[in-house]
Amino acid sequence: MNNSGTKILIISSLIIYSTLFIFAGSVDAEQTSWPNFQGNSSRTGYSDSGIPKEPKLIWQLTVGDFKKNGVDPRGINRPIIYDNKVFISPSEVIGLDLSTGDFLWNYKEKNLYPSNIAAGDGKIFAVFNDSSLLKNINQGFIYALDEKTGNFLWKYQTQKPISHSAPLFGNDKIFVGDDSGTLYTLDSKTGKLIWKRFLDAEVIHSSPSFYKGMVFVGTEGSGRSDVLPSHLFALEAETGNIVWKFQVDFISGKANLIHSTPAVLNNVVYFGSENGYFYALAYDSGRLIWKKKIALGYKFLVGVSAPSSLGKEKIFVTTWEGKLFSLEQKTGEIVWQRVFDKSGNSGDAVAITGSGMVCITINEEFSCLDENNGEIVWQKEFSGGTLAAASGLLVVSNIGIADGSPDSTPVLFAFSDTKESSLPQILQKSYNKDSEGTDLLLFGIIAVGISFFTCLGFLVYKIKKP
Repeated sequence: MNNSGTKILIISSLIIYSTLFIFAGSVDAEQTSWPNFQGNSSRTGYSDSGIPKEPKLIWQLTVGDFKKNGVDPRGINRPIIYDNKVFISPSEVIGLDLSTGDFLWNYKEKNLYPSNIAAGDGKIFAVFNDSSLLKNINQGFIYALDEKTGNFLWKYQTQKPISHSAPLFGNDKIFVGDDSGTLYTLDSKTGKLIWKRFLDAEVIHSSPSFYKGMVFVGTEGSGRSDVLPSHLFALEAETGNIVWKFQVDFISGKANLIHSTPAVLNNVVYFGSENGYFYALAYDSGRLIWKKKIALGYKFLVGVSAPSSLGKEKIFVTTWEGKLFSLEQKTGEIVWQRVFDKSGNSGDAVAITGSGMVCITINEEFSCLDENNGEIVWQKEFSGGTLAAASGLLVVSNIGIADGSPDSTPVLFAFSDTKESSLPQILQKSYNKDSEGTDLLLFGIIAVGISFFTCLGFLVYKIKKP
């Protein structure tokens, strides 16, 4: 065989393997879970599976549906998506079918009240405290439940309650902070303590994030004085050793605390403080890259309590004053802003991003906006809570549920661009037992087809060769 023929064979082989690699990657790359508050372990709040652009209601659960299952629907905490199921924790921890919204199981612990949850390693990790009222809680626990059945597996009691911090599953570990100012790391399989670290703080209300073998969390110091400053800490996930800590600016008359959840992307940690500043730090050193003051109000609580959501080049974050900001990731410059809550007391409203949109409730209407300019793409007439998005579905709760709400009042929604009340096609691989064979067959057909046409081209070349 001459050099020209050899070159053709090499090029053809490269085409075959490149095509197969791309095909395989396209099957595996789709995001099919949202296992933590704000999605992934680095808490970016970004869904690469897409947020519906023309949303169709796939299913909804009403107050009556919850009552039929003996569950109080008020106070749904931050839904997550894992293993084709939706998990929520209003008055108890509940597992739902992602495709239909059907109740699968529920777990209730006597005299304990669930709050935030996370998923991983075939388990649901739920925070339980001994009261549903912040002023009355004295004890906090992490519970592990079997995600398929809801059966109890193990529990761990923290020194003080876990009033705000959401647990994080990452690297086969559970990370969470409590109101003693301590960060805990537990073995996800056994619940045994791996390490704990007191971070010289009054409390930890921030939810930890995980990135490149490190865990990041904010602390709350004395707030009104600089006697005990607030810091963002970076620790080694395996040992708990402190890598660095960054002290936020002290602004007189403000709550100089870090309540917000850090988000990490492209080696940069992003977080806000109650002092009104939003910060960007180098993940490995804590070096300040930039900071931007985005909350300017005169009140004590005017700052940034909410986690940020990170798009491909933008940051989306809300302030206590009721404003939603789009910032440049590289510089912190404001791209656009708009008021989403006219009350000026919005708390830690959370937005997520994906498909070129950012979604949040605006003046009691759940809305998805164009991420480039903040213009409304679509709206629904209910006040949406924290979101979860995976497998082409957007799951959102109605936070307008109150004692005495009619049985017909919707509590939980699932939207998709598809019309069918079933999982999008990308999820059928994990839902249908026979689909794995179908995927392999399709893979084989493509491979054989490419090989056939490559060989045919080479044969034609040999015949025409003078």
